[in-house]
Amino acid sequence: MRVSTIAREGLTFSYLNKEEFEFLYRDIFIQKVYEFPSLLSPPLIIDCGANIGLSVLYFRKRYPEAHIIAFEPNPKTYQILERNMKNNYVTNVSLVKAALAPKRGVLDFYVSRDATHPWSAADSAVKGKWYDSALCMKIQVPAVTLSSYITGRVDLLKMDIEGYEERVLREIEKKLDHVRAIVLEFHGNPANRYNNLKKILSILSRREFQYEIKEDGNIVTLPHDDSLYYRLYVYGVKTAQYRSQGKGDQAI
Repeated sequence: MRVSTIAREGLTFSYLNKEEFEFLYRDIFIQKVYEFPSLLSPPLIIDCGANIGLSVLYFRKRYPEAHIIAFEPNPKTYQILERNMKNNYVTNVSLVKAALAPKRGVLDFYVSRDATHPWSAADSAVKGKWYDSALCMKIQVPAVTLSSYITGRVDLLKMDIEGYEERVLREIEKKLDHVRAIVLEFHGNPANRYNNLKKILSILSRREFQYEIKEDGNIVTLPHDDSLYYRLYVYGVKTAQYRSQGKGDQAI
C-alpha cells in the first residue's frame, strides 16, 4: 500500500489515489457539499461512509468543538482514515470499522482490486454502476446498525453509503426524530431495487424533514427515473427548525 501525503487548508492529507483525493477534496472543501451553517454548538455529527476522512476533517475544521462518529468498513481505507486523524491531531472522534446495515453481522463488500492506487470512494455492499469483476473483488466486513449509535440528539447525519441509503434509513426511521439535519448522497442504479429515491423522501417527510435535492450544486425536481442519476444530494432539515429560521439564516 503506497501512501502519499499533501498539505492544504492547514491540514495534512494522506491518500492512496491522487485522482480520487482531488475529486473528494473538490466536493468537500471547495463546493462544501456538507455545509450546514445552523448547527448547534458543539454539534454531534454522524458520518456514514467516512472513506479516508476528508469529510471528518472538514467537519472538524468547520465545527472545531464537534463530536463525530465516523464509519468506514474497508480495512485498507480505514487505515488511511486513522492516519489522517493522527496526522492532524484530531480528538473527540469515534471511528468505527464497520458497514451499516439493517442488522448486525457480516456483509459482502465490493472493493477495488488495485492494491497500489485503489479508487475506494465507490466501495459498496451492492454492485453499483461502476462494478466490473475484472477491477473489483468481494471481501467480507463487519456490519452494525446505525440505530444503536443514535442515543440522543444528532445535529447532522451525513450518509454516503453507495446504494444502501434506503435500507439504512428504514432501520433508523424511528430514531430520525433525534436527527436535526441530514445530507444524503443518493446513488441511483436500475439493478438496485432496494434503493428508491421516492421512498427515501417519503421516510424523510414522515419524520417531518423539509428537503431539497441538488445535482452538481443546482436544485433539481424529483427525477422521473431516479435510477438514472448516480449522484444526487438530498439536504433535509426538521420542518419545525426550518420554519423557525430567519429568512437570512435558513439551513437549506
